[in-house]
Amino acid sequence: MKEGKIIGGIASIVKPWWEKQYLADLELFIDPNYHGGGIGKALLRKHIEAAVRKYDVGHVVADATPKTEFPLAWYKKIGFKPIPETELVYIAGNAREIMNNLTDS
Repeated sequence: MKEGKIIGGIASIVKPWWEKQYLADLELFIDPNYHGGGIGKALLRKHIEAAVRKYDVGHVVADATPKTEFPLAWYKKIGFKPIPETELVYIAGNAREIMNNLTDS
């Protein structure tokens, strides 16, 4: 917070994996007026440190759009690497509609 205003945030979930737990679905946001001030780095470092200490996390997975240079270039600069082409596809659906479609009729 700066002057009572939220200027950034970070969240993720811990998921189990066959070799080690990992942070998934990482979301990091900083008010554009505060980009370049090191806030994102500080938030991400503290977040990862806490996850490693508490959950022994081994990897971090984040989403970034390839349509713009930022934030993808920033993630690459600090050590993230694009995952090679995979068969994975991000999909979403309405929970109630899916439940209805799963009922035996």
